Amino acid sequence: EDSYRRDFTMNALYADREGRIYDPCGQGVEDLKARRFRFVGDADSRVREDYLRILRYFRLMAWYSGKGKIDATALRACRENRAGLKVLSAERVWAELKKLLSAPDPLRAVRIMDTNDILEILLPEAGSIEGLAMMVGLEKREGLSVDPLLRLMAMGVRDELAIAGLVQRLKVSKVEKSRLMGWASDTTVLSPDMDEKARKTAVYRGTAPVIHDRALICAAGADSAMISKRWMELAEFAKVWNVPRFPLKGRDLKGAGFPDGSGMGRTLRALEALWVRSGFDADKKKLLTALQLMKGSDRQQN
Repeated sequence: EDSYRRDFTMNALYADREGRIYDPCGQGVEDLKARRFRFVGDADSRVREDYLRILRYFRLMAWYSGKGKIDATALRACRENRAGLKVLSAERVWAELKKLLSAPDPLRAVRIMDTNDILEILLPEAGSIEGLAMMVGLEKREGLSVDPLLRLMAMGVRDELAIAGLVQRLKVSKVEKSRLMGWASDTTVLSPDMDEKARKTAVYRGTAPVIHDRALICAAGADSAMISKRWMELAEFAKVWNVPRFPLKGRDLKGAGFPDGSGMGRTLRALEALWVRSGFDADKKKLLTALQLMKGSDRQQN
């Protein structure tokens, strides 16, 4: 009786202490050997009991099916009941999506989701199969660890409004939201041909994690191995460069005789820009000297 409450036939297999296998449904062993996922009993009934089984079906396919056969009845039940995905809690959907995108190569499963109009229900903002394919290819070439969030970015477009909608709908964690929105909203201009000074400026302005993500996605979509290599170099630079801290604070300006007020913020930003243009080489002493020159220039103008 327990076996008929299971979702898939291969999940309804049992073993005793002597190692004997029991297959009450009569199809579990066969499906396991074929890497085929088949619902126990009536596929429509199993899916309607919990629409999350649609996502679970594709998640298991992504992880374990390889080039195994697709059960047409199971796939049809998923496709015809896909509207049920809309009633599921965001937390359950996001948890399954992350597991699916964490598979070594989820491309086959995601493509089948796409052709059966399931992907557009779950990820209308991130449906680029080509983007996912290129990221999976980069991971294999460069020996990168699987990163489901980076794969999701590769499937989407860097549109702040669209990604904000995705973040809100899926109720991702605060850390995930920060990463996704940082990537979507960054306006730093990047190029594979940036010299070290330009790289430092980009990483400082855009933040290292954001530039790292953007560079990896660019490397995945590069037109040539050479361009991809340059993007990878930028990604590695963003990962290892120890981003310096701007050496001045408001109290330093006060100590130098600069009055409180809104002008202090503007002056700090001007000095920070000067520090960035110096390649982050100007130390506190040089910046305070520049401050005195700026004050002298202001007095002459007044």
